[in-house]
Amino acid sequence: MELEELKDKWKMLSEEVANQKILTQNILEKSVKDKVKTVASDAQYVGGFGTIFLLGVFILVISLPNIPHKMFLLCILILTLIWGLWDVFFETKNLKKVTDVTLSLCEREDCLMRYKRYIKRAYIFIAAIFIPLISIWLVLFQIEMGESLLWSISKLLLYFLPVFFGSRYGLKKMKKIEESFKEYKEFMEKEI
Repeated sequence: MELEELKDKWKMLSEEVANQKILTQNILEKSVKDKVKTVASDAQYVGGFGTIFLLGVFILVISLPNIPHKMFLLCILILTLIWGLWDVFFETKNLKKVTDVTLSLCEREDCLMRYKRYIKRAYIFIAAIFIPLISIWLVLFQIEMGESLLWSISKLLLYFLPVFFGSRYGLKKMKKIEESFKEYKEFMEKEI
């Protein structure tokens, strides 16, 4: 009789442990999905609104006849539009694959690493190409319009504060995704 009771209790405990493992897996998957969904939707909203705004600026620049260094500005706008559209249509799709449970854990991790490399390249693009080009145009434009160099540089710094804080926000979100995915991966590897 005692042996049967022990077997029944053992079976109940085994089922409870299995249920806890499934529950933990679901919680970890949801954590990764929520973080990825937040970053992907932020990227799509910012990219979408940014693209619409840049298209408006592009049309405005084309229609105004007396803008100093107009071709320089148009080249910057075209480069930025291409980069923004690439981000919205291709790179965020790659990030969303991280939550695709039909892919293996290694494939999902690879998608996460590709997106992380893209983010690093994007910040390098912003720091090494975009900011200097915009800076040159703004300073040249404002000096040609009669403003002092000091005032032009001061305004330029104010323009780039949102870029700086947006970049920091994006890096924090990316780090949170990586931490959640690492925790999920470690749990899944223990189960195998």
